[in-house]
Amino acid sequence: MSQADAKNWEALIDLRSVANLAIEDARNSKLVGASLETSIKVFAEDETFSRFLKTNEHFLKEMFICSEVTLCATLSDYEKKEDREEESKEVFSKSGDSDACAGKLFAAASKASGEKCLRCWCYSNALGTTDKEKHPKLCERCGPIVLDVAPDLVYHQEASNAEAVGASSS
Repeated sequence: MSQADAKNWEALIDLRSVANLAIEDARNSKLVGASLETSIKVFAEDETFSRFLKTNEHFLKEMFICSEVTLCATLSDYEKKEDREEESKEVFSKSGDSDACAGKLFAAASKASGEKCLRCWCYSNALGTTDKEKHPKLCERCGPIVLDVAPDLVYHQEASNAEAVGASSS
């Protein structure tokens, strides 16, 4: 690993710490109960690190253990309220420094939009997009996985308990 890559990974760990502080504030205020209920908006002043984030955007949800990550290109984009934020009016914002990159790191936590996937517990606006009949409560990530691994499995919601039932027993 190059020295530049090592610095970027170190800065990412620092950004995760900043995001965790914002998530903790959201949890303490009772806005969310778990980190998967959050949407995280991030901005880094360092251009090189921002490019690293954009290149690795596909796994940031897993890195921050949240349902959604939005990368902001500018500080004004970061500070701008989104429609969802206007509704809840609760956004918990934190900033911090990193020895691994220049400038400040910013992270804001708000309540994620959408519904909770029965398999991964992430919140999504696209539940049931893979198979509305068999998997109306699975997200766009979990639906194809379940169809590939267990095509006869049916996920459904009964009362308030989520169950996975084999197609032959339904």
